[in-house]
Amino acid sequence: MAQRIPAYREAQGRFNSIEDLRKITGIGDKTFAALQDLITV
Repeated sequence: MAQRIPAYREAQGRFNSIEDLRKITGIGDKTFAALQDLITV
């Protein structure tokens, strides 16, 4: 999963909101809920 985030950024550019993380394969509702308070854009 850690490799998917930078790969997504290289392909799609910067995240515009934390909601963009949901577009990454493997980040569903449960994972997003666990991470959302730790993320800033």
